[in-house]
Amino acid sequence: MITSKETEERNTKMMRGVILPGNSTVEFRELPIPQPGKGQVLVKIKASSICGSDIRAINREHLGTGDEKYRNVIAGHEPCGIIVSVGECCKRFRIGDRVT
Repeated sequence: MITSKETEERNTKMMRGVILPGNSTVEFRELPIPQPGKGQVLVKIKASSICGSDIRAINREHLGTGDEKYRNVIAGHEPCGIIVSVGECCKRFRIGDRVT
């Protein structure tokens, strides 16, 4: 039996995302939360839009080659949220800063 504490601990290590697998479908998945690298930040997303390039990727108008291969990527590249972690050498942003 999974306890609420175990669920809470798992939720703090995982994130949810809409994946574009490249076969004209979308998949809702749980993924490990990444750690920010040097000069990077981790943003807890509050909202993210799906725009025309995402729709073209879903409908396979992007052919899966070159710069816009869009295979196994998280959809939505226009997010907003709050910085929850900063990598080393990141001086411009702080935990709690809003990203829009």
